[in-house]
Parts: sequence; structure tokens; C-alpha cells
Amino acid sequence: MKPSKKLPKWVPPAFANHYDRILTGEDGEVWKNGPYGGGYGLLAEYGYTKQQLVPTITSLCTATEMESVWPRLEKTFEENDWKGWEWHFLCHLLFARYRRSPWDTLTPKQRQDKHASIINQVRELAASLRDYELDHPVWKFIQPTEFEGAINRHPFTSFTSGYRESDIEGREKPSLFLPGNPPYVADILERLSEKASTEKLHELPLVKRNAGLGRDYIIFVRRMGTYFTRYLDSPHYETVAALARVLLCIEVDADTVRKTIIGSPHDKEKMFYRE
Repeated sequence: MKPSKKLPKWVPPAFANHYDRILTGEDGEVWKNGPYGGGYGLLAEYGYTKQQLVPTITSLCTATEMESVWPRLEKTFEENDWKGWEWHFLCHLLFARYRRSPWDTLTPKQRQDKHASIINQVRELAASLRDYELDHPVWKFIQPTEFEGAINRHPFTSFTSGYRESDIEGREKPSLFLPGNPPYVADILERLSEKASTEKLHELPLVKRNAGLGRDYIIFVRRMGTYFTRYLDSPHYETVAALARVLLCIEVDADTVRKTIIGSPHDKEKMFYRE
């Protein structure tokens, strides 16, 4: 089935292709219908469902305001000597529009309580595994293919295998030939609790409080401002505002976007633009 809507000439060819691909594609890891005769499904290719993809790509390719946005974007990427930017831009746009963290839905007090609760649960589980003799070496839960990958990567990491090639041949379970004194599951859980305590990701939300134009708006403009700042050396407030109007249907101008961005906390990637 072909898309029924003829797209305006100002739509970039790459996005016209995405439009066709999404409107004729199917969810799932693999699909066999459509003009492409088989291949990856939309979830595998884009990471989002058709229900999410269709309204986004349709707005990008049909909203009248995009007629002025696309030339501005193409010129900016060209000035930064970036060819083939369309796929990278679309991936981050979808990330900004749909990917959400549960931390961003909680109040500061709720985040603090949840973080402490998770760490305590991990520590209690580690202790219970030991006390009730349910603990096992981590190696027992590693699949042969997973261990193969670790062996292949170890020249580039601190991984030391401690085996001879003759040890591996004919073995089905990595636990049969791995060196002694392996870490147990409880050991790893305790390491995880210490790392979670140190990182304190609950203190780095994208939204301090849900006010004004809403949580989705704040996350979207912050992420798009981050993207443009990192790759195009400027938040491009006007472009972010236009994308928010088109995709979120929120009437917002460049100055409002600027105030939202500079008034927000640092993001988890630690690269957010601050004035």
C-alpha cells in the first residue's frame, strides 16, 4: 500500500523516504509486506511504534510551518559541513519526543525516597542470597555467545580470560573452563548498589517541577537544545520553538524556549547549553 498523500516539494527527499517507509511499514522486528519486499520492522529500524512514528513524520512532512524550517535546517547543517544529517536528526527528534525517564515524573522528595528504596532492596537481596544459600557464580548465568563476545573484546579492555585455547574447544558452558574465585551474584549486586549510590542519577532530572507548558514540552525543548548546541554550536531557539509548535501543538516562541532552556538544571549527558 502506497501513501495516499502527495508531499509538498519542500520536504527533503530523505524525509519523504521516511514518510513512505513509515506509512507502508509494520511494527515488529521483521516485516514482509509493503513496497520494499521485506526487511526490518519499524520497531527494529526506528525504535518506536507506528502509532508514534506516523503523527511525527506526517507533521514534519505536511505542516505548513515546516516549509520555512527545513531550508533553515538544511542551511545550518550545510554550514557545519554535515552531509547525510537527516537520519541522525530524526533519531534524536524521536528521542526528544518520546523517550522518557520515570525519574522525571517524580517530585524531588519522591526521587530521593525511590533512590534510597532501590539501593536498600538491592543490598537486602544480596544479603538474602547469601543467607539462604541461593547465591551462584556469575559465570553460571553467562551464555556461551555472551562469553565469546567478552573474549573477542578483551584485547581492548582490562578483561583477562585466564584460559588456554585448548580449554575452550568442545565446551558448552563457560563455567567449565573459567578460572576459579569468580564473583558471585551477590557480589555484583553490592557493587551495583555502591555505583548507584555514587552516581545519584535521581538528582539529575530533566524536569525539576511540572509547571507552565508541561513536562513533555520541557523535555523536548531541552533535548533539542542540547542536540543543536552539541552538533551545531547553538541552541537554535527559533527552530526548537517551531518544532515544538509543529510536533507538540503548543504555541510557544523563541524567547519562551530560551527561558525554558537556560532556566533548567544540567541534564544527564552533562553537555546542556547554559548561558
